[in-house]
Amino acid sequence: MTYRKTWFSYVVWAVYAGLCVMLLAFMGYYLYLESIAVPAAGIGVFLIFPVAVGVYWGIRETASYLRTKYTLSRHTAQMLEAFAVAFCMVFGLLRRIFAVLYTDTYYALTDTAPAAIRDIVQTPYASYYDMALVRTGGQLEPLAHGAGYLYVLCVSAVCSFLGNKLMSAVLLEAVIQIISMILGYLAVRKAAGKLPACIVLAYLSFSQIYLNEMYRIAPDNFVFMLYLAGLLLILQYNKDYCGNRFSRPMTICGAVLIGVVTGILVYLDLRLIVLFVFLIGLFTGQKAHLAGEPVNHTGKVSAGAFLAALVSGAGGLCVMFSIAALYGETGFARAASDWLELYRQKSSFGLFGNRDRIMPEFVAVTLMITAASFLVFEFFRNHKEQNYTLWLLAAVLTAPTPMALGGILPYTMLPLFQWSALAGLGLQNCIFGGQAKVVQAKIEEINASAEQNTRYIENPLPLPRKHVKKEMDYQYPVADEDMKYDIEVDERDDFDIS
Repeated sequence: MTYRKTWFSYVVWAVYAGLCVMLLAFMGYYLYLESIAVPAAGIGVFLIFPVAVGVYWGIRETASYLRTKYTLSRHTAQMLEAFAVAFCMVFGLLRRIFAVLYTDTYYALTDTAPAAIRDIVQTPYASYYDMALVRTGGQLEPLAHGAGYLYVLCVSAVCSFLGNKLMSAVLLEAVIQIISMILGYLAVRKAAGKLPACIVLAYLSFSQIYLNEMYRIAPDNFVFMLYLAGLLLILQYNKDYCGNRFSRPMTICGAVLIGVVTGILVYLDLRLIVLFVFLIGLFTGQKAHLAGEPVNHTGKVSAGAFLAALVSGAGGLCVMFSIAALYGETGFARAASDWLELYRQKSSFGLFGNRDRIMPEFVAVTLMITAASFLVFEFFRNHKEQNYTLWLLAAVLTAPTPMALGGILPYTMLPLFQWSALAGLGLQNCIFGGQAKVVQAKIEEINASAEQNTRYIENPLPLPRKHVKKEMDYQYPVADEDMKYDIEVDERDDFDIS
């Protein structure tokens, strides 16, 4: 999906470029500090920039040369994508199975070692598992955090079938991660393309950070799955709307549905309010104009759909407050107040709040930031249309760094997902950008090759004889005095025949 470049795009680009400079300096310092471990490692703050620029130009020029010489067919691209998706899904699933069955963690989760439970499940997360245990005559207590309560219900339902074992909760986490991988791939492919989608899927499949999250019995992964589901729904709506596939009544009805669903998700976790950012694509998306069909995506329709989504989102949130008040036997105002108080007291924010969690993949995250910084250069390569403007805006507003912390949970994967999508977009635009220049180079190469390799064949048709100049001549020479052909006659002789 493409977006128009406007003055607002330059503002977003400037903020994003500043974030990339800050992140590259931060990652460069710590990367060299871990490798050299001397005060001179501070040079990494500056050395990372020429390295990033050199890698960008190397990939760009190499890709441009290869694209000029060779052409990748559509069938080959589809086969490569299918292989990459199958590889990531199969081995991502196997990694989770092996992580559960063939590590010491598996034996620590069995009933034979109950004392090891708190070594695996940290104290802040143990309460979710304790609440989910199925007890005779027991009843789950309602929680102000909607996603946490829904997560506890899911864990309790699994434990009712598989038994009160921590292994049951871990298996549920594994299923949630597999579903999230599928949703993440579909969402990114819908709005960014094949290469970014494959990169996001590969990261979710093989990330050790994400694998470690499987052993934390908490609603983090559950919230991440809800975020991806809502994101896929909104991106599909944006694409259909910009493609002029909706009539005006359908556009408003779809916006109301999107708003209600997003409002429910916001009640489950306030962090999911960032989904409304992607509705800006209604305004910035490149609109399709089909001949002979009415235009149903004008500026007024876009504004109406956006407002309808916001109003219906507020309505969906109020409905959830009413349900919570009815279930908890409290008033509407009390339910809303408890919900707001939860986030006011327990929320925490920080640009590098999750830094300790990403240390196992410090090099991979550094490469991710480097690839995402390619978009800073690609901004001026594409003049009128881009396919990453909305992703830049979402990163600036919701995940300014891959280590960002904001809310009552760590939400480790939300910013990492956002930046992995940006890394995929950076590589995609670096490799496949500048299409007009590549096409022009191919045309010039074909013309030059045609001139050099021109071969003429012999004309099979008979050719006319060459002209030979002829001169007047006699068999014997005639004297000049004999060269007289005029006969003198009398002037009165008119040759009259009577």
